[in-house]
Amino acid sequence: MHRILHFIILIILTLLSPIVIGQDLSVSYRPLHPIHQKEPLCLNASSIKGKIIDALTPTGQKLQFQVLSFDEHSLKVVRGEYNDESYRIPEYVVVDSVYYSVTEIDNSAFLACSQLHSIQFPSTLKKIGTFAFCNTFLEEIILPDGLEEIGKYAFKNVRHISHRFGYETTESLIGHVKEIYIPLSVKRIGKNAFHMIGDKQSPRSNYQGYLSCLPKIVTVENCGDYGIDDAAVLNYIIALTGERNQ
Repeated sequence: MHRILHFIILIILTLLSPIVIGQDLSVSYRPLHPIHQKEPLCLNASSIKGKIIDALTPTGQKLQFQVLSFDEHSLKVVRGEYNDESYRIPEYVVVDSVYYSVTEIDNSAFLACSQLHSIQFPSTLKKIGTFAFCNTFLEEIILPDGLEEIGKYAFKNVRHISHRFGYETTESLIGHVKEIYIPLSVKRIGKNAFHMIGDKQSPRSNYQGYLSCLPKIVTVENCGDYGIDDAAVLNYIIALTGERNQ
């Protein structure tokens, strides 16, 4: 009955609005998220020693990188000992006076980082790997405009903790993830990338919380493949329709 009601609402929206499910929703109706409007961050690294490049953030946090391409001067963030609550990943890292762009977050880079609550992604990012942020405790997932690919299970089982007691959690302490922003630039999303997020879930554990932006590849028909419930997608369409008709 619940699913039938959703599709009745969808039919009404289709008749009253020019929006079509799967249609490219113009970015003019989804301006840049405020978190994306910061100046680019550039870090310095002394030199490339072996395969791993270490760089310190302005607050003294160590991030680790690996060269993706010497010709294109690109890096990826790789797995390290990330024990802080918040990280901002830089757009650029300077190595031996050469600027490298951070374009990828590697598979499992932040997997099971149990103290991670906040991540700011670089505007240069193109790809997030498989399991990259699985089993973390992010309060929100605000992905950068320009991102193209999200790997399977990338954000699976992200559970924000409303109240913390020595980082030991029970189900009663799990709070909702405030927002998910998937930019229009995304061209590929892997299986169950957003499955089992927060406390607002369908009976199949698909995300039912607030979506502030969706790319055209996500539709009511296929959203379950990505771990997103059709109710959340319908709510997004309803909100977007209201904005367009104002």
